[in-house]
Order: sequence, then C-alpha cells, then structure tokens
Amino acid sequence: AEALFAALGRALPHEGVLLVGRPGCAPALHPDTTESGDTPATRNRARCRRAVRRAHELLAAERDVHTVLLAARGAYQVTGTPFGRERGLPILPIAHDSTHPDTAALAARWEGGMARTIAQLRRDGRRVIVVVDWPELGFDPRGCIAGRPLGLRPVRSPCGVDRAVVDRRSAAYRAAVARLVARFPGVTTYDAAAPLCDAHRCTALVGDTLLYHDDDHLSLAGADRVFAPLAASLAVRPLVARR
Repeated sequence: AEALFAALGRALPHEGVLLVGRPGCAPALHPDTTESGDTPATRNRARCRRAVRRAHELLAAERDVHTVLLAARGAYQVTGTPFGRERGLPILPIAHDSTHPDTAALAARWEGGMARTIAQLRRDGRRVIVVVDWPELGFDPRGCIAGRPLGLRPVRSPCGVDRAVVDRRSAAYRAAVARLVARFPGVTTYDAAAPLCDAHRCTALVGDTLLYHDDDHLSLAGADRVFAPLAASLAVRPLVARR
C-alpha cells in the first residue's frame, strides 16, 4: 500500500491521496471476537481488527473520498506460507500458529473479511478497486546488480521469477479476488503484476534499474512503472463550464 500511495502521490499532484493501513494487516473487516491464548498471532489479529475498524471510521468521516483502492500481500495472506528463501516474516492476522496452515480456512477468512470491507465501502457510496498484488520474488534483488568484481557472489541472472511459478503461487488468491468482483457489481481490479510480467517471466530489473527494494516490496522506480496506467485512469479531468 505504501508503494501504491507513493506512486499515485507523484503521478497525481493535484489530487488528494490518503494512505490508511497498518503494516502486515490485510484491509479485511473481521468481527471483533475474543480469542483464547496470548500469542503473537492472536495479539496481531486483534491489532489488525482494531486498525481496520479505525480505517472505516476515518473513511466514514471523509465524505469527499470517492475512490478506495484495497492493497494487500494476497498470496501470502491467503496461503499463510512464505515464498522462496524468505525468513523472519511477521505473523499475519489470518495466519495460524502452525507451520502447516490450513490454506482453505485462511482463504475463506481472507475472502470473508474483504467481502465485509467492500460491502461497507459500497454502502458508503465509494468506488472500490482491488489491487491484485505484484509477484513476490523470494530472493534479495540486490543480488541482481551487486556481484563480481565488486562483490563476492555472481550476479543473479535472470533477475526474476518464472511466470508459471508466480501463477501457481497466486492461484488461490486470484480465485478469491475473482469471486469478490463477481459478487459485487461495480467493483473492479487493477492487475499490478501485468507491468512486470510477460508470458514467461516476471522481472525485478529493467536495464540497470531495480524494480524491487527487497523480496516483495517495490522500489520507487518499480512503483512508478507498475502504477502509471492506474494513475492515468484515476486522473480527474477539469470540469468545463457550459452556457
């Protein structure tokens, strides 16, 4: 969401762009339930429920907000599993404490929470766009440029992930998004993977410019590349006075 916010802010200097969210929390509205046990996972789920409720309260007060874009690390949140060689990922609000999460339950919980969010936003008269997440890398993209003779390791090439791997990783997540869009007429999607992928590969490097700054988050250049088409579609044309 921060990458999206930064890119739209630069591309739409005459529009108000607001970032509302909490790191590691999907924009999914869940009932405020009491869970047994005091673990990092249960505490984080409670924090995320509070954060999403506050986000809806803020948007309810900001009546001039006409469009809401929902961004989340969907493939991870739906499957509950990291990708590639990632380590030290935070425990997400929908993840189980087990090392073998129930993917079907996670997907259903994610989809249900997103449905509540979309329903509330639509009741408030907001246009809703679900941003379909860009591919995870599962490796440090700096390895694509920092190699011999300046470093002690070879340069990673090609700098990206096979498209077939990306498609398998995101299949359950994309299916959930498709069901949400079918359920709520008027809700649209923006595929943030499209500017990074062709039929064979999703890239993290164009020329000598890195499009990611870590295994998942876009760099400033990457965010601009990914969201330029979206910014163009959101630009508000000035009204023309008619006699």
